Amino acid sequence: ELEINGAKLMLSGVDDGRHANFTKVAYEAGSLNTARILLCHKPYFFERAVAGEFDVMLSGHTHGGQIVVADILGFKITPAALASPYIAGRYKMGDAVMYVSRGIGTVGLPVRVNCPPEVTLFTLRSKV
Repeated sequence: ELEINGAKLMLSGVDDGRHANFTKVAYEAGSLNTARILLCHKPYFFERAVAGEFDVMLSGHTHGGQIVVADILGFKITPAALASPYIAGRYKMGDAVMYVSRGIGTVGLPVRVNCPPEVTLFTLRSKV
């Protein structure tokens, strides 16, 4: 738990969302009055993070689709979409938000198509 100028923030992480008890991790993270951020490599577990009462989830894993055949009105045509509806960018569910980073790496083929790498910088602001 971090406290800066009276604002509290809790960072939690799980190594593999399949086996994580998100509710237990959330309650170990502290009070509901504390902003809770979950680091979870795979974005597939966003629903479980929301059920576990996290405010924000930061993920990666998909490499932004890595090979994006087309982007039609924000819908990316990519093989990665077969594994997850969460490919890259910001997603919202209720009051919770998840950001899936495209990252800088690749998997399998060392190539990216229509999917530039990214390093994401977040600025956190308190409501206090």
